[in-house]
Amino acid sequence: MLRRSQSTAGASMLAQARETRRQRSLTTRPKLQHHFVNTSEAKQAEEAGKQFEQMHGYPARTEQIQSVVDLLNECTTFLLAGTGFGKSCVPGMFYHVHDPTSSPIILCINPLDTLGDDQVSSVTHGTFAY
Repeated sequence: MLRRSQSTAGASMLAQARETRRQRSLTTRPKLQHHFVNTSEAKQAEEAGKQFEQMHGYPARTEQIQSVVDLLNECTTFLLAGTGFGKSCVPGMFYHVHDPTSSPIILCINPLDTLGDDQVSSVTHGTFAY
């Protein structure tokens, strides 16, 4: 098996036993900023909204904030909204509620082929909306 390490820390981790690596990966989690820890969802929503407005200059939509709060509380989250709604802002919002030294990894899956097929289908059938 060919493995490539991007850093010396990665190389030393690969040299460890598999079970040790698994235990470390399960216990190492990105740290949230202090005002998102042990607070109510309402307080988390308020803080996420403030951060978004400071970064972008306009307020976040309620659904964007609720998606971030759900992710913070480890809920499975699915946001279905139209084009131009601001769905792509949610991963960035979620990233920025973490401690800057934590470097969380966020995986976004964008079904662009399916989206394109759906848009073509709606135009073909005359069901598109502006």
